[in-house]
Order: sequence, then C-alpha cells, then structure tokens
Amino acid sequence: MLVPLRKTLFSIFMILVLGLLAPACAWGAVNPGVIPGTSPYIDKEIDKNTVPYINAAPKAPSDLKATSTPGKIVLTWTDNSTNEEGFVIERKAGTGEFYPIDAVKANVTTYTDTAQTSYPLHPNEVYYYRVKAVKGSIFSASSNETPGTYYYTYEPQPAYDLQVLPIVYNDTSFKLQWKYSHNLNTANYLEVSKNGSAFMQVASLASSQSTYSVSKSDLVVDVNYTYRIKSQNQYGTSYSNQVVVKIPHLPADPTDFISPRSGSTFVHMQWKDNSDNEQGFLIFRKKRSDNSFDFTRPIAVTGPNVQEYTDTGLEPLTFYDYRLYPFNENGMKVVNLETTQATGPLAPQNLSAAALSASKVKLEWYDPNDSVVIVRYRIERKTEGEDWRFVTWHSSEAAPGFNSWIDESLADNTTYYYRCYAYTGVYISDPSQEVSVTTRGALTLPQNGPIVLGKKVISLSLGSKQINVDNQVFDMDTAPVSTQGRTMLPIRYITEALDASLAWDDATQKVTIVKGDKTIELWIGNNTARVNGQERLIDPDNPEVRPFIAPPGRTMLPLRFITENLGCEVEWDPVLQTVKILYEAG
Repeated sequence: MLVPLRKTLFSIFMILVLGLLAPACAWGAVNPGVIPGTSPYIDKEIDKNTVPYINAAPKAPSDLKATSTPGKIVLTWTDNSTNEEGFVIERKAGTGEFYPIDAVKANVTTYTDTAQTSYPLHPNEVYYYRVKAVKGSIFSASSNETPGTYYYTYEPQPAYDLQVLPIVYNDTSFKLQWKYSHNLNTANYLEVSKNGSAFMQVASLASSQSTYSVSKSDLVVDVNYTYRIKSQNQYGTSYSNQVVVKIPHLPADPTDFISPRSGSTFVHMQWKDNSDNEQGFLIFRKKRSDNSFDFTRPIAVTGPNVQEYTDTGLEPLTFYDYRLYPFNENGMKVVNLETTQATGPLAPQNLSAAALSASKVKLEWYDPNDSVVIVRYRIERKTEGEDWRFVTWHSSEAAPGFNSWIDESLADNTTYYYRCYAYTGVYISDPSQEVSVTTRGALTLPQNGPIVLGKKVISLSLGSKQINVDNQVFDMDTAPVSTQGRTMLPIRYITEALDASLAWDDATQKVTIVKGDKTIELWIGNNTARVNGQERLIDPDNPEVRPFIAPPGRTMLPLRFITENLGCEVEWDPVLQTVKILYEAG
C-alpha cells in the first residue's frame, strides 16, 4: 500500500520534532528564540495515578492571530491546555492544503514565520495558519484558522507582466495593464520615456491598481514611448518590465476599388493596397435604397495586406453600395472610394441528372425566378479531379418552372459532375447545387443475328425468366410478376429491345426512359408518373400500382404503362399468362 508523501514527511517531522523516539527534543532548532532543552514530560517518572491525566488529549489553542510586517509573519495564540508537550504550526498557501511547517515547546504562545525557515515564505502569496497542541502522539483539535495574510519583503516587489492592450482604431485612448505585487507601505508610479529620454512620472497609482488609460492625443505620431511602473518604500525601489508604444501615421489611401462580379447572394470586391502600416481595412455597406452608410458598424474588418473581399448572405436582385477605409492604431482613414454592384437572380433549384445511355445525360432543374426574365442558363461540367468548365448556354423556357437539357457525346461508364446558373443578360446567379451521374456502359442484349426492320414482337410469360425478342430467346435475371393485376418486370430488357434509353437516379429513386420525343419518369413507391413533363396516374383504375425493387435489386416497373406510352401495342393472354408487345423497329 502506497502512503502519500505528505503523510510520510509529516510522520518523520513529528518523530524528529517531538522526540517520540528520543527523549532529547531540540525545540529551538526549528524556531529561532526557543530555548533548547529536554522534554520534562518524557524524563519524569510517571505515577500510576497520573496516567489518565497524562493520556488525556490537550485542549486546543485559541485566539490565533497573524500579523505581517516586512520580512516576517508573527503568530500569537492562547494556550488553553496544561498537559501539552508542545505546539505544531500548520500553514497553507492560497487554496492548497494545510501541512506542518514547525513546532514549539510547551507554554510557548508565539511563532515567527520567515523566508529563512525550513518552509520559506514567498512574496505575492497569501498564507493561512492554524495551531495544534500535542502530547505524545495525541493532538488537540485545531485552533481557529487565520484570515489570509501576505508575506511582505523589505524592498518592494515590482509590478510584473506590464503590457499594452490591443489599440483599437476607433478608441481615443489605449490601456496599459499589469499585475501588481503585494507590498507594505509602498508608493507606485507610472513613468514614461519619450524616444529614449529620461523617465518622467505620468501618474500616481493605487496599491491594487492594475490598469491605466493613456489618451492618444497626448502622444506624438511615430514617436516611441516607453512605459514602466516604479514601486518605492523606505527600504528601496523596484521597477516593472518595460513596454513600448508608438502611434503610427494614418495609412495611405487604397485605390482601384471595384466590384467585378456578383451572384445571387454575394458581391466580390477588390482594391489596391498602397499602405505599409495598416492594421486592416474596414468595409461598409448599404442598400441603394438606404439614405446613408452607418460608419459605426462595418460589415467586415480585414487583416493587413488584404486586397479583396466577398460579401455573402445578400438578397438577390438588389443594388448594394460599398465604402473602403484603411485603419491602424492611429484611427480610421476616411477615403472617398465607393463601388456599386447588384446581386443576380435566384439560383436554379433541384438540379438532377440522369444517364439516358452510354453517351447521353439529361439535366433537369427548376427556375424559381418569377420576378425577372431569365434569358438563358450557363451549364458547367467536370469529371473527377478536373476544374469546372463551361459547356453551353441553354436558352430559357418561356416561363419560370422546370427546364431540361440533354448532354450528348459523353464517354461511357464515366462519372460527370454538373452545375448551372441563371442569367438575366446582365447579372448571373449563384451556381445551383452540384449533381453527379455516371453514364452507362455499352449494355446490349446478346443476339444470334440482326433484328430485321418491320413489325417486331416481344413476348414473355409470368414466372419465366426467358424473353423472346423477334424469335430470339434471352434469359433475364428476374421473372415478371403480377402485382395488383398488372405485369411488373425489370424494364431494361424491354427498353433495350425497343432501342430506348434507360436512366436510374439513386438519390431520388427515379427511372427515366427516353425514346424519340417521349420521356417517361417513374419513382419507386409512387403511383404517379410523368410523361413529357405531364403528371398522370400509372393506373387510373388502381392507385396501388407502384414501381418497386425486387431481388437481386431489380427495378420492377408496370409493363403496359411504359410500352403503350412509347407507342407499342400490348396483348395479354390470361390463359397462357403471356404478354406480347408489338412495335415498329426502324
């Protein structure tokens, strides 16, 4: 079992001080002024009748007081016991724990703590004391605890950590701050030296004062002022560390303040920095409709050497005016520079991308702008690891709402990223959200020979994985099923036979089928589809007919709805449970 170090030291301390193992107790060795001698209680022969008296715990001392004078703290107390062998002095610093620092013999009622004792005192530290009477290994209760008492040196301890708080451009003064030392009967002064000249007194400071304000108007621009704190009493003088303050000249005017571009919610501005001593730049903003700038509230405070800024979170289609002022510790430089810019329209929303084939991708988005005419859309594209590049300008539809565009001549099995902007002819929006899509690989049905032109027939049976395309039989990985009285199957085998494009958007769970001028969109779990942008029920007679996903992850779609909307004829044989799809192949 490990014993705490402090308890171990305490035990050793008591053995040595009180002489529990040796009868000779050198009391004076641990406290100057105490006469050395032999404990009379250990040398005296003990009568049996005195045992209860001797073994009784001594009474606790009381009325403990601590008085601090230069170089020492003097303790006094009242001795309330008649059988003690001595007193143990305990001390703690600040919020620490009490521990024994010394002991005195019986009947002594004073103790002097100094920087020369076994546990020396330190300046700027507050100390608390208590005393216990001791007899043998028996201790009394503790005396009262003294209030906090500082230890004072003869010569004053200097103030320390003197520093200049950050000088703010729009304040008329700045602050010095320091940590004061605890001294007795000491005067404190703030002194300053101008450009290395002799120090002069600026102000007399209170003993516990820790800040002082200096007016900027009292200082000459570009001159070094060195500050220090002087502490003085009858025993000597001490000085704090020194700090240097220089109020610089105002920064030079910036030039070429412009706002070359904007978006729906941002304005980007730039300028030329012509100063070598600015702390930064203050940017002020107002709407064109506002009467004036509020020069007490900049919208941005840049650091030094900055030459551009983007203001964000703005309202679309709004004119904004900007002012730019450089600043440093001396203040703000008022400059007659202003730039104006308008924000653009709202960005396109709900951008989606669907792979129609190995080389085509269809983009769709919603234009929320109903108060301004959008003349066209800027479309950008990139692949993984590339920068965005312009693809095309797409002319706007006649009115706000859904818009679409098909990107062609793409590489197969490649992931593309898209974004688009709305453009009024003068102002452009923020970019839409980004979307990604992967074009399909070159998927084709295996064929024994070419499919001839003319009327084509596709036939399949419920529960069978075989599909017959113009008398050629292929295997499917999932058999058609009947759900809610409708035939559902993995439509890829039908669209490939019909030479239609099929795209899947995993984010929205949407299937897009395109053949010629027909576009069909269906969503998993949704009984409503869209044909050429027009919404309609998949089965008006049964709203429970909905696309679903079947193992092994195949999208099961309503056969009749799709094929008839692609211009095919559908025949159903309820006896044989077979479906025939007739179509014209070109």
